[in-house]
Amino acid sequence: MKNQKTTILGLFIVCLLMVLVTSQIIWLSQQISREQIAFKQELENSVKSIVNFHALKGYGTIGRNPNTASLAIKETSDLEISQDTTKELGKVNIATDHYIPNFSLYKAIEGIFTDQSLNNGKININKIDSLFQNHFKGFDKIRSYEMLLYKNDTVLYRQIHNNETSNGRNFETIQFYLGTKETFKFKMSYNINSNSFMGEMLLSISVSAVAVLLVGLFMMWLLWDIQKMVIKIDTHKRNITGIVHDLKSPLNYVYTLLDYLKNKNPEPIFQDQLSKASINISKLIKKIEQILIITRSNLEGSKIEKSPFPLSLKFEEIVSELNVIYENKLIGLNNTIPENIILNVNELYFEMALRNLLDNAFKYSENGSKILIHAEKKKDQTKILITDFGIGIAIKEQKKIFREFYRIKNNYHGYGIGLSFCNHIIRAHNGFIKLESEEGEGSTFKIVLPQ
Repeated sequence: MKNQKTTILGLFIVCLLMVLVTSQIIWLSQQISREQIAFKQELENSVKSIVNFHALKGYGTIGRNPNTASLAIKETSDLEISQDTTKELGKVNIATDHYIPNFSLYKAIEGIFTDQSLNNGKININKIDSLFQNHFKGFDKIRSYEMLLYKNDTVLYRQIHNNETSNGRNFETIQFYLGTKETFKFKMSYNINSNSFMGEMLLSISVSAVAVLLVGLFMMWLLWDIQKMVIKIDTHKRNITGIVHDLKSPLNYVYTLLDYLKNKNPEPIFQDQLSKASINISKLIKKIEQILIITRSNLEGSKIEKSPFPLSLKFEEIVSELNVIYENKLIGLNNTIPENIILNVNELYFEMALRNLLDNAFKYSENGSKILIHAEKKKDQTKILITDFGIGIAIKEQKKIFREFYRIKNNYHGYGIGLSFCNHIIRAHNGFIKLESEEGEGSTFKIVLPQ
């Protein structure tokens, strides 16, 4: 059973690592995809800017500076307009009766210049290619590309870089119209070198790989440590089971010897003492058998079987045994449990839980103190209260008291398993146990069970 759980845990860790690695791969692919989309947008904006800038080349001021295009906006009178003899270079009509999204006057003027350059044949695709190679920041990420300039559907100019065909599946395309009319169109097909994006993300990839490796190593160490702990616990259980089982033989011998002595000595005082000794030895043998049953049931994972449990009677039986053990303490006990409260619990387990709580109440009470036992049954639950007026438990200890192997720092010897076992049993019955205590005043353990 333990090996099966360890195997399941190992498979879970492997699956978790696979999910982690897969998520990192998905994240990486999505990140590269986003980078490529951003690159395409940046490329399109840059090419548009280069083409429109190149269109200004034909508007250098003749006789002054051929490398400068001059644009002047002047205010004219009606008379000057009527006598205007200047030549119109271009014109664009802008409708102002409705909103034009992303409208830019600069782009409108830019379109007029581009129209004239295209109509006059002043666009040089080789110059556009040169500007692109020299001024586009992401040029090193492009493996090959093709530039085309169309008039209607006819190719006017074509420029190829690296002589790779644009019909391949790995080619991306950008295209846009030039000028103010949809007569001229610029198209560019390009192939990206994907390794360039991987290179930029090398640090992120390295960090992710190291993180996955560290998580994997930690989980493998954790699984190995859990496996060692399981082996150690199994070894301890086998040892404890063997020791407890070996205790039965000498106790059976003592029990047989007491029975023999009873038959040899008929005096009433000896008969009474030997009878009490035989009863206690018999109960001790029974407790050993209970421990063996519990150990085996935990190992086999058996379910809890329930049966009627007369609560008041069981408490009286437990108290009578503890009075013999703690007879020198002279503890006064007040049992107010109604006799008609019958629980439906596992007799073996639940009796051990009550015995442990009562044993603690006796153990931690002062000589001549008292213990109160009370129970009440409501519509949907039964409450059991065990109150002592002993040393009490500090507030900082109360949250830890039900942890396995946790021991309060005091002068009493213990193993830290009793209250943890009680809590486990009560939870197995779908109930819960609660502690109310004040240091130096005593403690009350309240058990609540559903009907």
